[in-house]
Amino acid sequence: MNNLFAGTPYSEHAESWRNALAAGDTPISVQMIVKDEEGQLPRILASLIPLQPAEVLVGDTGSSDQTQTIAKWFGCKVLNIEWQDHFAEARNMVCDEAEQPWCFWIDADEELMESSAKALRKKIIQKKLEGDHHLIRFTEPPLSMYQMRLWKREPGEKPWRGRVHEKIWMDGPEPEVHHDIIVIQHNDERRPRKLERNMDLLKRAMKEEPDNHYNLFHAAVLSNMMNRHDDSQKYAEKYMHLAPREDIRTKLYIQYLLAWNATFVHRNYQQAVNLLTSAISVDPCAAEFWCLLGDVYWWIGRKADTFTFYENALYLGQAHPESFWLVDLRKYDEYPREQLEKLKAQGIQRAKMPKVAFGPEVPG
Repeated sequence: MNNLFAGTPYSEHAESWRNALAAGDTPISVQMIVKDEEGQLPRILASLIPLQPAEVLVGDTGSSDQTQTIAKWFGCKVLNIEWQDHFAEARNMVCDEAEQPWCFWIDADEELMESSAKALRKKIIQKKLEGDHHLIRFTEPPLSMYQMRLWKREPGEKPWRGRVHEKIWMDGPEPEVHHDIIVIQHNDERRPRKLERNMDLLKRAMKEEPDNHYNLFHAAVLSNMMNRHDDSQKYAEKYMHLAPREDIRTKLYIQYLLAWNATFVHRNYQQAVNLLTSAISVDPCAAEFWCLLGDVYWWIGRKADTFTFYENALYLGQAHPESFWLVDLRKYDEYPREQLEKLKAQGIQRAKMPKVAFGPEVPG
C-alpha cells in the first residue's frame, strides 16, 4: 500500500486520502463506472472529499491495473460489473446499489471543483434543492454545457437509457439549473480510442433501433467531433427528417451543427446564414446563434458588422440565463468578448448601419 502512489504527483497526499470518503454524511450517492483508470482516479476521488458523500460507488467493468485498489484506499465501495457493451446497463447496475436519497454521476477523467463540492453539500444538507432532477455545468475545454448529473433516487428505478451516450430519462417539470456547480473533464490520451469505441457502439444501437432519432443525433455530434464531417452531415439530415416536431431543442442544436459545418468546413456562407436566421427566428435568445452569425460575417470580410452580433451574445448571456441549453457556454460570455477585443485591436470601426443577414443573399 505504501507504494500505491509512489512516483506519482499524488504521493505526498496518500495518507490523508486513506478512507477519506468512508465517513461522509452528505446523503448522496456518487456513482461512476471505470476500467483501468489508475492514472485518473486519484484526482477525481480527491475532488469529492469536500462533498463528504455518504457513499461513493465505483463500478469496475474489468480493470487489470490498480484501479480497484485505489478506490478502496479512498474508502469507496467497489462493485464488479460485467461489461456487456451497454453503458446504461452498467450505470443502472451501479445505481441499483445506491442507498442514499440523492444520486450524482461522474467519470474518472473528470473533477468536481472544490467550491462546487462545498456548494452541493450545502444545498443538500440545508434541503435547498427543488424538484427531482438537476442540471450541472460540465466543461470540456473549450466547450461548456449543462448535463443531468443530479437526481432524486426512486427505489427500484433504472434511470439510465442508451447503449452509448446514455442519459437519465425524466418525467415531470423542467430540471433546476445550477450555475455554481462545475465538473471539469481533463484530457486523456486514450480519448481517440474511446471515441472510436463509442462510434462502434452507436452504430450497433442504430441497427437495433433504426428509427431512434436520438441515436442519429448523437451520431451526428460524435462524427463532427471526430472530424468526419460528411458522416455528420448525413446523420444530421436523417435526424432532422425523423425527429418529432416538438423536439425543438435538439433540432436547433443540429441546425447549429450544420451551420458550423457550412461555415468552417464547406465555406457555404449562404447556407450558414439561412440555417442561423431560421434558428434565431425560433429562439432569438440563444447567444450561440448570434456568435456564429458574427463568425460568418467575419469570414466574408464584413467585420465591421460583427459588432452587433457579438454584443447581442453578451447581452443575452446576462439577460437571459434560462437560454443556456446549447453546447458551448463560452459563446455567452468569453468568446464574444474575445472577438470584440480582436476587432478593437485591429482598429476596425463599427458599421454605422449594420445590415442583418436576414435577406436572401449574403452581403458581398
